[in-house]
Amino acid sequence: MVKHEILIESNELSEQFSEVITLINKARTNVIKVANTAMIDLYWQVGKLLHEKLANAEWGDSVVAQLADFIAKNAPDIKGFSDKNLWRMKQFFETYPNTSEILSPLVRQISWTNNLLIMSRVKSAEEREFYLRLCIQEIGEQKKRQRRKWFSTKYYTSVMNIKEFYEENLGWQFCSLISSALCKKNFSRNH
Repeated sequence: MVKHEILIESNELSEQFSEVITLINKARTNVIKVANTAMIDLYWQVGKLLHEKLANAEWGDSVVAQLADFIAKNAPDIKGFSDKNLWRMKQFFETYPNTSEILSPLVRQISWTNNLLIMSRVKSAEEREFYLRLCIQEIGEQKKRQRRKWFSTKYYTSVMNIKEFYEENLGWQFCSLISSALCKKNFSRNH
């Protein structure tokens, strides 16, 4: 077998080829974002269905495991719908029951794994918004370990304590500047 090598003799041609690679990578990123949004919407809809069926006593708790088995047997190519994940989808809907909330668009911008992490460790809506925005700002594989540290070190509490200190001692306008610098979105109170 003869190998064909492309010899690039000019920097200009190399730059043009690099442009094509950049376009391909941008398109791939967009496809991943669209797919992620669709999956998050699907998980929310499945969670809503489960919530309604269980709340109305149409289904008992054991039906969730039966549903997982049904999906596995009748559509073996569909992955990620174990009974454990189905319960998480229900919890996801219950955490974000109103699709028009401020948090709803944020939830769709991060992965299911990061949503589960935030959902399992954060109770208040304000704190969830903080971590959602922080996660969106810090998207990237190299940040995974850092995200886990946010929860173990009570990052939100630390930032809010700093915010309150500056607010009490320097005024809320200064606090707004700090909040903007930390999270690109102003978390200051309306005064």
